[in-house]
Amino acid sequence: MFPRNSVIERDQLVQLWMAEGFIDPGLGISVMEEIGNQYFDTLLQNSLLEIVSKDNFNKVTHCKLHNLVYDFAYSLSSFESITIGERDRDDIRQIQHLALESFTEETMKIAKEKARYLRTLFLKKNLPDNNLLNLNFLYVLNLCDADIAELPAYVGNLRNLEYLDLSRTEIKSIPDSVCNLYKLKTLRIIGCNSLEELPKDFKNLLCLRHLHFYYNEYFSMPYEFGRLSHLQTLPIYNVGKECGPPIGELKHLKDLKGKLEIRNLDLVKDKREAQQANLFGKPNLQELELRWIYFEREGPNNDENVLEGLEPYHNLKSLRIEYFKGDRFPSWVMKMSVKGGSLQLNNLVEVKLEHCTRCNEIPTLGSLPLLQNLVIAELSKVSCFGSSFYSGNRSNTNTNETQATESFFPALKSLIIDDMPCLLDWKGPEEISASYEAKTFSSLERLSLKWVPKLMTAPSHFPALKVLRVESIKSSSPLESICNSKLTTLTSLHVEDVKELTSLPDELLENNTNLSHLCITRCHSLTHIVPHMSGCSAVLQELEIRHCGALQEFPPEICSLRSLKRFEVSYCPSIKLFPNLNGQGGLPSLQSLTVSECQGLISIPSEVLESCKSLQYLWVTDCENLSEFSPNFQQMPNISFMRITSCPKLNTMPKGLGALSNLADLRMGPLSNSMEFETFQTCFTGLQQLSSLVSLFLVGQHHWDSLPEELQHLTALKEMTLYDFGIEILPDWIGNLSSIQSLALSNCRKLESFPSKEIMEGLKNMEYLDIADCNLLARKWMLQNEPDSEWFKVSYIKRVILDYEEVSDAIIWNMMMEKRMQKRNNEEKKKKKKKKTKKKTNSSTSTS
Repeated sequence: MFPRNSVIERDQLVQLWMAEGFIDPGLGISVMEEIGNQYFDTLLQNSLLEIVSKDNFNKVTHCKLHNLVYDFAYSLSSFESITIGERDRDDIRQIQHLALESFTEETMKIAKEKARYLRTLFLKKNLPDNNLLNLNFLYVLNLCDADIAELPAYVGNLRNLEYLDLSRTEIKSIPDSVCNLYKLKTLRIIGCNSLEELPKDFKNLLCLRHLHFYYNEYFSMPYEFGRLSHLQTLPIYNVGKECGPPIGELKHLKDLKGKLEIRNLDLVKDKREAQQANLFGKPNLQELELRWIYFEREGPNNDENVLEGLEPYHNLKSLRIEYFKGDRFPSWVMKMSVKGGSLQLNNLVEVKLEHCTRCNEIPTLGSLPLLQNLVIAELSKVSCFGSSFYSGNRSNTNTNETQATESFFPALKSLIIDDMPCLLDWKGPEEISASYEAKTFSSLERLSLKWVPKLMTAPSHFPALKVLRVESIKSSSPLESICNSKLTTLTSLHVEDVKELTSLPDELLENNTNLSHLCITRCHSLTHIVPHMSGCSAVLQELEIRHCGALQEFPPEICSLRSLKRFEVSYCPSIKLFPNLNGQGGLPSLQSLTVSECQGLISIPSEVLESCKSLQYLWVTDCENLSEFSPNFQQMPNISFMRITSCPKLNTMPKGLGALSNLADLRMGPLSNSMEFETFQTCFTGLQQLSSLVSLFLVGQHHWDSLPEELQHLTALKEMTLYDFGIEILPDWIGNLSSIQSLALSNCRKLESFPSKEIMEGLKNMEYLDIADCNLLARKWMLQNEPDSEWFKVSYIKRVILDYEEVSDAIIWNMMMEKRMQKRNNEEKKKKKKKKTKKKTNSSTSTS
């Protein structure tokens, strides 16, 4: 039923097995799903299924069949399953499972004659107008991605239906008759963007076990939702106002599993009403999201009491709290990892506290033994991460034995602290006891500090840290504390908008010999990157320096980064020189080099560029003072994309362009106004050898009355733009460019005409012509009825743009010209009227 290489969702597969009767329903209410998951794991363990993706808890969520397994399964099911188009009609016996693109006259006939016992139907397009062929034994109807805007009411007559998938269709409503499907166990309506509500009698689907959908907080859910007592899958629950269900409807849904997101909690009055949801009585929930409305709410509220009443069962693996507006989290949140607290959520793997803008204290999280992912974002009033962040017990109450065994955040792998405008201090665990430092963050691999502008301190012990991002902080002290001499495990460092940073810590690159990515951006006080780069010369692969206005030079060892593949320096106006090789090995692995908006840069040494034997992408642009740039491209034969533009003082041209056998895209100019055409043309020597070049953009000078002659040999060229050349006629050799599809001519103010009609019509692949600010050519365009008119020469081209307006069609062009003439006539009339008025005024004055 699934095409080859289809990615199949684990839960979907189990639910299909249930609907098809592959799992004995007599085994119990909740056992069917458990047995189905055991089947899935067995297939996985025996390599019959291939893993595609896992969730945050390392559970396989999606898979696909190996090709050999697919072929074997296909052969076994050939007498009861069919995909129309793959089998002859005469070979069809009793079909039980049918997959169709759409119902046609032929497939309708097959279905009526041969599919009396049809149990499964996968359909991609139209539903038949009649009573769905009276398929009384249909158990599965999959219309996922089907091209339908309305679900026929007769679907409600399929009384044996157990599985209905309407995902990613354009349906606007679900007919009330669907509520008559009393055996329905699975309903999927994921991504039905036009769907706004569920039917009012949805409560009648008493056998429903899995409801897959995800919509915003305004999605209307029906009353008496609690009657669906067998429901196990319910991704979201929107607490309603007067016409929607209250939170108390959840108390009857004791079998809920997986993930539950409760929204609109601002509509819950108090703790007592919140307790009616009975979250503590739902032991199978793994992920819980508690969300208030995201609008700013003024004045007092009952958020603290409401959250206190939503205490979950201790098996929870993921907890997310959003837009809570209490001043303090309730005790079950504050002490969720504290021994002797009201609740120990020791199974938590993920915690996210976001947009709780009035909270002034962080919960105790350090003792959660399995916590791997922690996000703390926009807790705007929190000013300190102190000892309570790590442990609920103070140092003076800890025994020596406890200190010897207890550790904080032992499993944490990812920590994100974001948008904390009042955070001043992030104290280390040594505040509790000096012995704790070595036992904290022992597994942390990823740390992100973003938009914490006032932060002054940070811990100094991260023994496993690999990826670090520090952004939007005034002081450089937190970065220096984290990147102290003990840090040796970094592989990626991103530093952005650290206002007082003048240099990275001295030993950072020397100690972190596995650092492969380094990015520094918007650090306006940075005067130098680091004193020495020798430590990471063997592994650093990406180096990005952007928007560092005070940076004047690079470390001399930058030319020894033999593993560097990508190097970008942009918007650094104070840099004047690239360092010379000075006996260093250069950049033999470099594949991409970008130098942009470096107004102070004077020179890029040729020897440095020529050491880049692997270079594929070269971008040098908007360097106002660059005057020395003349590498020999024969030393860089792998370049495929090159842009050298907007360097107005560049008088010399690089050599060996014809040696770039892989060059596909070239953009050149504008360069120095004083450059002679002969100098410009020398760059293109040997260009005729390039069969790979498909895109060319050249900017010339007003006084250049020719184009480089080598261009006529570019028979593979598909796109060409010529800007600011002084040519009067497009040369006849343009007809040699047999592959050209798009031609743009801009600001060529002396250009009057194209070559002959025969030459232009020889460009049979030309589909697009764009002419802008070529005034002389535009004037000739009006002579449409004459054989020698410029319009007549290019009228065969599908799309022609003249001065930003499409003129491909003669009728459109005439209408446009009439408007222009009318506008011009109106302007002339206004001028004449103004002159007459002025004469009358002068005459009256003189008479007086």
